[in-house]
This record gives sequence, C-alpha cells and structure tokens, in this order.
Amino acid sequence: MHTSIFLLFLFTISLHNTEEGIWLIQMTMDSKMQRHKAITQDQFLFAVIAVTAAAYFITAMFLFYPQNSIVKYAYFGFLAIMMLNVIFPHLLLTIVEKKYSPGLMTGLSLIIPIHTIMIIRSIQYRFISISGLLLGTIIMALCILLLIPVMFKLASKLINSTVHVMFNEKCLISTQIL
Repeated sequence: MHTSIFLLFLFTISLHNTEEGIWLIQMTMDSKMQRHKAITQDQFLFAVIAVTAAAYFITAMFLFYPQNSIVKYAYFGFLAIMMLNVIFPHLLLTIVEKKYSPGLMTGLSLIIPIHTIMIIRSIQYRFISISGLLLGTIIMALCILLLIPVMFKLASKLINSTVHVMFNEKCLISTQIL
C-alpha cells in the first residue's frame, strides 16, 4: 500500500472534529442524556484540538516509522476508535435523542468506509494483525478517554486565566486613557 493512503486519516478526523466543534456543544446543552459535567465551548474545542493534534502526531510518527509496532498499532488503534466513536456516541445519541448528533454525517460518510478499507487492506497485506489491532484499539481508547477530561481541566485553567489577564489589561488600558 502506498503511504499516501494513510494520510486519509488526517482528512477524516479533521472534518469530523470540525463538524463536532461547530455544533456538538449546542446539541449537548439540550440533551436528555448528560454524559459528564457541563463543559464550555472553549473547553470542548481545546480538547478537540488536542485529540486532532494527537492524531496528526501519531500519523507523522507512523509515516516516519511504519515498521515500529507501537507506532503502527497506535495509528490503527486510533482509526478503530474513531469508527467506534461514530457508533458510540453519535449514532446512539441520534437514535435516543431523535435528533441529529453532530459528527454522525462525517462518521458515516467518511470515517466508517475509509477506515474500514484501510484496516481491511492492511490486514490483507499482512501489515497488521487482528490481535495487534484489538490491543492497539483498547490502548488508544484508554489514552483518549484519559486525555479528554485532562484537556477539559487544562482548558478551564488556561483559557479562564488568559481571559482574566486580557480583561485586566484591557481595564488597565481603559483607565489610563480616561
């Protein structure tokens, strides 16, 4: 398989996370199913950018070191967890809430078909094994599940303190003008 096909992951996750970033927080405010403590748009976007950056980093490492088993299975595990993410929570929420869950369109039209082809072809070419894929998927799922709440907390500290500093500087400048 040509290495350029592996760049499709960056395309799919970027579009998917953009769709989530634009509409997901608004949808969850009206949700019947509260999965976690309410977060702000800034916190969510910070976490989405962190996950996307992790995907870019893992993809870059995979392209530079395709034979490294850790990097290879981290990459394919990431592909698989993004497929699972389409089903849980996007498809599930769309069914339960009876309204569209942002991320479902890109998930069904891009992530599921493209990632499926990439994984099946890699198994067919004996580039990855099913057991390695399963292990990589479990490990990457745990990493991402741990990363997201950390990014929410970090965002609340960084963004709130930045806004506070900017607000104080603006007030200081305003009082100096008067």
